Amino acid sequence: MTQRHVLLFPDALGSELAQHILSSLPDSVEPVTGEVTDPDGLAARLNELGGVRAAFLPWPYDRAAGRFTAPQNVPAVVEALAEHSGRIVLSSSHGLREGAPATTHNAPHADFHRALEDRVRGSGLPWTILRPCMPAHMTLRWAEAIRSEGVVRGPYAKAARPLIDDRDVAEAVVRTLLDEGHDGASYFLTGSEPLTHEQRAETIGAVIGRPVRYEETPLEEARRMMLRTWPRELADAVLATMALQVIEPELPSPDLEHITGYPPRPFRAWVADHADAFR
Repeated sequence: MTQRHVLLFPDALGSELAQHILSSLPDSVEPVTGEVTDPDGLAARLNELGGVRAAFLPWPYDRAAGRFTAPQNVPAVVEALAEHSGRIVLSSSHGLREGAPATTHNAPHADFHRALEDRVRGSGLPWTILRPCMPAHMTLRWAEAIRSEGVVRGPYAKAARPLIDDRDVAEAVVRTLLDEGHDGASYFLTGSEPLTHEQRAETIGAVIGRPVRYEETPLEEARRMMLRTWPRELADAVLATMALQVIEPELPSPDLEHITGYPPRPFRAWVADHADAFR
């Protein structure tokens, strides 16, 4: 295996996360890209390179369609990595972490991620599993409502979780790709503190200099809105998780600091970097 190349699957990443990963790689490491939709082409490309030092594998999910992309290709993709890579870092579901509530552990996507994790563990390669919490960039879905009226409407105003900055995820990806000491480890990646929907809205308002509030909508109304773009099973699982987070907020994990050596960035820092989207 060459020590110069690492494999990324940019189609499975948001553009911002992909950019952060690329900018976090040292100059001595050259990224190459692949697609899970073309396992034969992937294997040929890796063979041409003489293999890669490590591969970061996030499997793409089409939220609008409610399904994973080309799930039938999992065996062939993992086989190609097993033959041509020195290590696999897998991005999986935070719902599979130890102690996760049943609402996430049994969510519609959990079976796919569980099978994918098993396949990676059985690949014969050193592996690391990253399970990121909800990313802070999901808050950009509020941007239009905040710009137009300063009010975000949705369910469960008191549901709390520690959203994670894409920059922290990117650094964890790079460190587990390149550093020793992470083989066989599974990490839950979170932000610095659990914030409710209300607190997130207030934080945005404080950063942009005008009031922003979160207005709780009736559950059935929220569910109808979600069903416009989400499959029923996914919408119900998300709502059930939010309901639990009102009673039992999702707590921060120490895993990011263990990997990177620094604590997670606060949500306010993410908002400051994206303030123009909300103004």
